[in-house]
Amino acid sequence: MKAVEEAFAGHAFRRVVLPGIVATVGVHPLVVSTLRDVGRLYNVSDSVFLLAAEIIVFGLVISSGTTSIYYGYEGFHLRWLGYLPRKINVLRLSRCQQLIESILRGRLFDELSEDEKDRVSVAYQTLLDYPKLGTPNKATFVVDRPTRLGNIIASYERYAETRYGFDGHFYWHHLLLLAPSEARQEFLEQQGFAQSLVVTSFTGAVVALLHLFTIIGLLLGELLDAAGYATASSPISAKTATMLFAAGALIFAVFYLLSLPAHRELGKRYRALVDLYAADLIQWLQAVKFPPCGNVEIAAAALHEYLSGTPDAGWQVTRRRPTRARSCHGPALARRPSRLVTTRIAAARRPQLATRRHRLIRCGRRAASASARGPWPCSLGSSR
Repeated sequence: MKAVEEAFAGHAFRRVVLPGIVATVGVHPLVVSTLRDVGRLYNVSDSVFLLAAEIIVFGLVISSGTTSIYYGYEGFHLRWLGYLPRKINVLRLSRCQQLIESILRGRLFDELSEDEKDRVSVAYQTLLDYPKLGTPNKATFVVDRPTRLGNIIASYERYAETRYGFDGHFYWHHLLLLAPSEARQEFLEQQGFAQSLVVTSFTGAVVALLHLFTIIGLLLGELLDAAGYATASSPISAKTATMLFAAGALIFAVFYLLSLPAHRELGKRYRALVDLYAADLIQWLQAVKFPPCGNVEIAAAALHEYLSGTPDAGWQVTRRRPTRARSCHGPALARRPSRLVTTRIAAARRPQLATRRHRLIRCGRRAASASARGPWPCSLGSSR
């Protein structure tokens, strides 16, 4: 029983089932006859089973696009949709800054009355939804992304860079693995909850658009019927489509507003993990030596050649090794380096690799004749 409760409470389950329910409510009236035909084809007459399958399928399909959904909600996709939200956020930020300046008028916070302190605190909480640029003592709030959700995410994604000088987006998984399992689990639970709200909001928008087109189609059908043209019948009426359109629009707005405080809470946990484990990451960054020395690369190539059993594996790995280039947003992208530069580097290392390969072959012959004596007799990391 405990395992079932944990499964229903999991963040992955919420991210699949909640959008699946919303999608099923909006799509099921349009496909109910098709589902009955499918049930008769496979001899499945239980409507509850078909609804459950519909919820899971719709939920999996929608939740698989979580990254793209976030890109859209942050304003990276369909940028023309973000023009008006950006103007609204710029106006909101400007008003909050003007309100704080008009209340302070050069005074310190402790010198304000209780009512003024409350007003300044509320306005400052609104400012915290936007990322800071500059030092902690002298920072400027800016509108970095078109939507409010995008600015909340940007405000904690840039925290590590503005406070500790390293890219928190790129090194986030390094930080997360430095944290204990309890802290990681707590963060992932909050992240899954926040994601489920955003994905459900997106599902509501899809349902609203679907039934908006349905309403338009029904109106066009009536016009064509009046003109004497034959039209196909609709599985739902205009009244039902209007109700489902209103329900989808309401779900879109309500769940989007609910996602804002959820991401604020996620940002607090993000900043706490950065503050607690940034020292360990910085220590690791200072300890790492790059690029690796020649002996390490030769040993790695020789070991790869021996383990894979291919005579030219080391040369191929050295020649085709990709570099890493980070995009303006999202994960790092693999990029093949210049052929000219790679060829020059590989040509410079070829004599070392050839010498190393010759030693490896000699060691392999000795190991074949002395396999009963013990382990591999050669040290791949040795330069002698």
